[in-house]
Amino acid sequence: MSIESQFNINSVNTSSDKVYEFSGFRVDCSHLMLYRGGVDVDLAPKVVETLIALVKRSGEIVSKKELFETLWKDSFVDESNLTQNIYLLRKILGDRADGMPLIETFRRRGYRFNGDLVVTHDGASSSALTNESLRHDARRGKFAVISLLFIAAAGALITWLVFFRSAPRPETATAGNISLTRLTRQSNVYFPTLSPNGRLLAFSVIEGDGNSLWLKDMTTGEARIFLPKVVKGYRGIQFAPDSQDLYFVSSENVLERIGIAGGDPREILQHVPDPFAISPDGAQIVFMRGTDLILVGTDGTNERVLAARNGESRWFSASTSAPGWSPDGSTVVVSGGYVELGKKHTDLVRIDVGTGAEQRISTPDWPQIGDTAWVNADSLLVTARENAGAPSQIWQISLSDGAVRRITNDLHSYERLSLSADRRSLATTQHVGGSNIWMGVIGDRSDLRQITFNEAEIVGRAGLAFLPDGRVVYASPSSGNMDLWIMDPGGTGQRQLTSNFGDWNGRQAVTPDGKSVVFVSTKTGGRAIWRMSPDGSDPIQLTRGKGEDHPAVSSDGKTVYYDDSENSVSAVWKIPVGGGVPEQVSGDYDASNPAVSPDGKYLAFIYAEKLQKGKATLCVMDLQSRDITKHFDASPFRQVLRWTADSRSIVYIADSSPNLFAQPIDGSAPSQLTFFDLEETWNFALSRDSKDLVVARGNSAAEAVLISNLP
Repeated sequence: MSIESQFNINSVNTSSDKVYEFSGFRVDCSHLMLYRGGVDVDLAPKVVETLIALVKRSGEIVSKKELFETLWKDSFVDESNLTQNIYLLRKILGDRADGMPLIETFRRRGYRFNGDLVVTHDGASSSALTNESLRHDARRGKFAVISLLFIAAAGALITWLVFFRSAPRPETATAGNISLTRLTRQSNVYFPTLSPNGRLLAFSVIEGDGNSLWLKDMTTGEARIFLPKVVKGYRGIQFAPDSQDLYFVSSENVLERIGIAGGDPREILQHVPDPFAISPDGAQIVFMRGTDLILVGTDGTNERVLAARNGESRWFSASTSAPGWSPDGSTVVVSGGYVELGKKHTDLVRIDVGTGAEQRISTPDWPQIGDTAWVNADSLLVTARENAGAPSQIWQISLSDGAVRRITNDLHSYERLSLSADRRSLATTQHVGGSNIWMGVIGDRSDLRQITFNEAEIVGRAGLAFLPDGRVVYASPSSGNMDLWIMDPGGTGQRQLTSNFGDWNGRQAVTPDGKSVVFVSTKTGGRAIWRMSPDGSDPIQLTRGKGEDHPAVSSDGKTVYYDDSENSVSAVWKIPVGGGVPEQVSGDYDASNPAVSPDGKYLAFIYAEKLQKGKATLCVMDLQSRDITKHFDASPFRQVLRWTADSRSIVYIADSSPNLFAQPIDGSAPSQLTFFDLEETWNFALSRDSKDLVVARGNSAAEAVLISNLP
């Protein structure tokens, strides 16, 4: 970022003597100063100018182009100058009292200031909305908005033409008249569920290490805590058809029920993982346990297997898909998959509740299908990804002719579908937020610095790795797919390494000599381990492409360890870095996310008993004997594991914390290595001497939204 450009004050008229006040802040235009509670906030003049440019157009979306023309007219500066200014302002200003951000980002459109302004001019105070000079600003802004709308309409026409000329059948146009409304003030909301009578919204709010259960009155808008916080509780929330009871899964995988009028929850059935679905008559519940689809009465009796899979050539997507009941309760639709001609395919299956007869539903070649909900006897809503690197969107499928209509079309991901009684509105969870890359010396919070400034993109989440010379290989969706990029230590010299190489590339590891990058790619269909040079040349596929993931390179650079999830449980394998015959390393248990100690003696990985993925822990294997020598209670968040240079500790992201911890393999207590107090930590890598740290951090919000006017 150019320091000079941040202190160039020639681009905005600084002679204005207006003072804007909002939410405890005061910005002085003539002196380019921002005050909070009477105390000045130390900001570069250009940052304050950015705020003034937005404040003057309060309530309007100001495009990046307009901001550049206002702030850096006749100057050429990198886009990171603007994104850094917006980042600093959002961090300082925070949100309004109602939870709305004071500076709101609109993807590919610009930014909007949402504050309630009071303006003083020559010492006189007046409402910003009635001040004559601001009305003049508004009129000027309207002209710009009209121009933008014209450009947007032209762009939409081009997009429409391109879509219809190139989109494969049976897909049709995106639903164009839907509207989205935010339902909750919190940004950590999961499992939003509408009551069948439309009066209530139930949802779970994550608070630190636990969840609380909330109810919102859809008429008055009042929201309140219904059940207090418990550790990892209140999952898969569902209303009974009469709207009088709530069902949920507790932290111990116990299905419970509670009356809306109050009282204590009552246990229905044990060993019920989320998600589950209640039949339209309220008599039965369907859920997935292990490889089977289970049907049971809502009183916990008459449990039976409705459909079974072997977990290898055919399976159900137990952790990512909520089954859906048909309106008449005769059939259930569920997502899964199958292997055909050596390739994995997603599967959407209709199962008759009475006979167990199955019928496959025609869908596009999506790599993942999630939740399902019936609109009517001929129409389904599903969440699905167009490709492995794409966000999960909502689609509508016609069962009679196979036509597919896209409901949402944005860069957010959606999960869980709860339809209103008239089937015209849908409550869902919308995942928003991005991540950026930071670098510094581990343990030195003053040295950590942000080196990428990409808003609303998940930079670094899918992979980070150091080269021996300090350069960083990182995963980024900036190209439209998830690709590997490389940059210098200061964030400069960013260059794409994988191009036209499948829709998802990440989980990279670097050989000790820095001559090869080992990574996961979907270039040939399924996920496979690949190797290439650090300049992106000479790519070679090492594994079959049946679901291999999370590669780790041995300290001598000769062996690649990875996990293989082709079967019902994951196992750790190894293969020569130059290619060859793979060999299974782990035993008869679920093992994933391997990490090799620098001395080559130990392998750390995530361990779980067979088919009990919810009980994953950290363990260490002696590579010579293949015996597991240590189990730790730690449950690493994001399941990213790294070793310290001395091979004495395993570094991981602590569950429910943004910080890194080191777990000594001698069994002593873990020690905290970082002291972040804001945002979330998604991925990280250590230099070979364990002194330098690169980390992907950012905000992540899960909001309950209402999608109205469904077709």
